[in-house]
Amino acid sequence: MCHFDSTSITINTFSILSLLQFFQIKSYSQNMYQNNYKPSFFTGRNGCDAIAFIFFILGGALFLIYPVFTSEITQTVLLALAITSLSYAIFRVLSTNTEKRRRENIAFLNLLPNKGKRIKRSEEIKKERENSKVYKFFICSKCKEKLRVPRGKGKIVITCPSCGNKIKGRS
Repeated sequence: MCHFDSTSITINTFSILSLLQFFQIKSYSQNMYQNNYKPSFFTGRNGCDAIAFIFFILGGALFLIYPVFTSEITQTVLLALAITSLSYAIFRVLSTNTEKRRRENIAFLNLLPNKGKRIKRSEEIKKERENSKVYKFFICSKCKEKLRVPRGKGKIVITCPSCGNKIKGRS
């Protein structure tokens, strides 16, 4: 049976607030309007990717499974594997060599049957976002092909190169 009283909640709230104050953790909106804005701890870090996520899950599963076994050797090996996998996942999340971690993650996702397509698609979306300042994109109503025209040309008629459909639009 759990028993909570108002003093323990107040002490816990006070300790959390004092820790936040000690580390001077403020919200993004408070920092954004100050002249001495310091980037957050995770700026320039890799963050949680697919490999780190899998190693977090593996480490957690090993931590849950190791007490089931009665042999001390088996427990020690499983606990060592759990600590190693969690350590590697934390290393990946906190890594500042983001380009190398990104390449490793793409290579890993390309080994999986459907994930490789998702990475290629996200790179296409990134290129489209970069081009959206210079070009405007239209989708053909007949063949659903994506058409790109330069911005700032006014009202134009676009002819789809694959099906010949004409689309009126403003660039």
